[in-house]
Amino acid sequence: MTLPEKGMVFLDGTSEKEWKWAAVKAIKITDEERKVKNFPADQTFKMDMAGIKHYGQREFMDALELIGFYEIEG
Repeated sequence: MTLPEKGMVFLDGTSEKEWKWAAVKAIKITDEERKVKNFPADQTFKMDMAGIKHYGQREFMDALELIGFYEIEG
């Protein structure tokens, strides 16, 4: 699940039995990064893969909480 301005939750593992939930927050792309890297002009956030956090197989809701999923107004 990806929320471009919040973060991303995804499966991370090597097999059907050996996996965990992974969550990363979205962070704003700086002007300096934009000069060096080739981001699309309309992209303002990127996923902070350096700050990845892993959760157990039954902790999907906790992973969603990390990215602020429950703060979204519908």
